[in-house]
Amino acid sequence: MLLKTITMLGLVASHATAFRFLDDAPDGVYTIYKDANGKEVYELDALASDIEQTANPASRVIRSLNSRSIIACGCRSGVDQNDTDNANSDLQNKVGDGGKSVPSGGSIASKKGRTVAFFCNYDGSDTTARKNEAISGASAITGACGRYIAGTIRLDGHPHLDFGYMNNINDFCAHAEDSSDRHC
Repeated sequence: MLLKTITMLGLVASHATAFRFLDDAPDGVYTIYKDANGKEVYELDALASDIEQTANPASRVIRSLNSRSIIACGCRSGVDQNDTDNANSDLQNKVGDGGKSVPSGGSIASKKGRTVAFFCNYDGSDTTARKNEAISGASAITGACGRYIAGTIRLDGHPHLDFGYMNNINDFCAHAEDSSDRHC
């Protein structure tokens, strides 16, 4: 599939590190990073309708969370059930079992309606995100925060990689760990 690069002038809020989709941005999975000039680039990897859906395994293996795991719950921030399920599913299927590179200081994000599911990389080098990390991360967030409550988890084994989902109302990477609530 031809990779479409969109400089989201009209589709993204104009902040220094916006990483926020405006409502009229097409639903889909994006790779987001800053170019050499510091300008945000949004590459539309796949429209939501183009992503091959695969069933999640019936039995999900959740990695044990250790003391490095940080979960931030948006206890007063419910998310739309259908949009959240679809954004997570699209992200999981696009990343896949083999993984997908998340650029340094960037994100792979799935927008569906008013919800965004994301991997955010705060490290100085690219890292790989995998489907099983999104599945176990979503399960851990649900366990700590509740069903369809915004949340983020710092993934074990990736000291600078977050997975989460929230309403698309602000810079999701910059605010992913803002909450001090570890459970709701």
